[in-house]
Amino acid sequence: MTEITGTIQSVRRDRKGVKIDDVWYSAYAASELNGAERGDHVKLTYSAKGDFKNIQKPGVEVLSKGEGQSSGGGGGRKSGGNGGGDKQFRTVPELNRIDALNAAVAVTVADTDTKERVKHVMKLVPIFVNVIENGTPTQAKAKATDDAAAKAAAEEAARKAAEEKAKREAEAAAAAEAQKEEAATALDDFLDD
Repeated sequence: MTEITGTIQSVRRDRKGVKIDDVWYSAYAASELNGAERGDHVKLTYSAKGDFKNIQKPGVEVLSKGEGQSSGGGGGRKSGGNGGGDKQFRTVPELNRIDALNAAVAVTVADTDTKERVKHVMKLVPIFVNVIENGTPTQAKAKATDDAAAKAAAEEAARKAAEEKAKREAEAAAAAEAQKEEAATALDDFLDD
C-alpha cells in the first residue's frame, strides 16, 4: 500500500474516484471520499492492481479545503442546457439497498447547501427504494404482464382440470350404473331359474 498527498484535480461523476496529479484513484463507495471536492488538499492510501489504484480504508482524508470548482476559464462542467446550477439526475435501473443509499448520498454531496442536500435526499430515497422493491417502471410493467399471463394460464389449467374431473366422474357414474343394471339382471335371471 502506498500513501500520497495532493490536490484533487477532478472527482468522478459517481463520486467514487478522484484524480490527483493526472492519476485516477477509485473507492468502493462514494462515502470513502469523505466529502472531498475538486481543489481540496487530501491524503489517501491506495493499493495498485494492474492499472487500477484502489483507495483503502478509511478513505480520503481532507487536509485542507480548496476553492472548489473554479468560476472562470471553462475548466468545469456545466449542467445541461438550463444555464443554472440545477442538477439533472438519471434514473438507475437496478440497485441494491446499499447502492440506493450511496446513490442518494452521492447525488446530494455535490450541493454545498445543507438544506438542499436534505431536500434532495428526501426526494431521492423513496424513488431509489421504489426501484429496489418494484424495479423500474418497465420492469414492473413486464412483471405485471407476466403475472397476468401466468394467472390466465393457471385459470385455463384449472378449467381443464375441472372438465377432466367432471368427465371422469361421469364415466365412473355410468360404469357404476352399468354394473348395477348388470347385477340386477343377473339377480333376476337367478331368481327366475
